[in-house]
Amino acid sequence: MNFSIFVGVGVAAIAARVTFHFIDKNRIQQEIEARGGRVVSIKWNPFARGWFFEKNERHYDVTFVDRSGETIDTTCKTSFFTGVYWAEGPSRVEKPRLASRLHCAKCGYAMNAEWTACPNCGYPVGSG
Repeated sequence: MNFSIFVGVGVAAIAARVTFHFIDKNRIQQEIEARGGRVVSIKWNPFARGWFFEKNERHYDVTFVDRSGETIDTTCKTSFFTGVYWAEGPSRVEKPRLASRLHCAKCGYAMNAEWTACPNCGYPVGSG
């Protein structure tokens, strides 16, 4: 009987850890997407820098593409009742979305480097 209780507690602990893992990944993904980024990978790293004295926090190695298209590899930590804390990466100043010297040749509208036509007048980029 004592063995079945031990197995039950073990299964419950594993189920809780798996549940927390998916909650953590969702929280990290929401944080990155809120900043205009896209997640490439999120991997649990139980022995990340600073793990030894942390209580109830889990560490993850995260790779994502930020708004400017730069791929960033960083580490973050999170727990069930706290937010996402970044070791480096997302806290830095991001590059501006608009190129300062790219304007529509027809109407002068400030253009994003990724656009193929002016949203103001429809003039194709690179024409004229």
